[in-house]
Amino acid sequence: MLEPTFDEWLSFAEDKVKALERQGVRLQKVDVDVDELISWCRAQNRKVDGPARTRFVIEKVRKADRARKRDRL
Repeated sequence: MLEPTFDEWLSFAEDKVKALERQGVRLQKVDVDVDELISWCRAQNRKVDGPARTRFVIEKVRKADRARKRDRL
């Protein structure tokens, strides 16, 4: 389930970022277009929820990394 409001999500996200940084985890912020996420969820036959959002972001980051590597060649 997604947080009901952006402010609630932001508070949750900021707390998580701080906790992970304290553990030494290196983070990369990724902007998520809601319409793109919804379309992706429909194509993947997934509910629009936190785990789907996480998978969407992982795939988006991996795709960007592959493109950067190709551009270096």
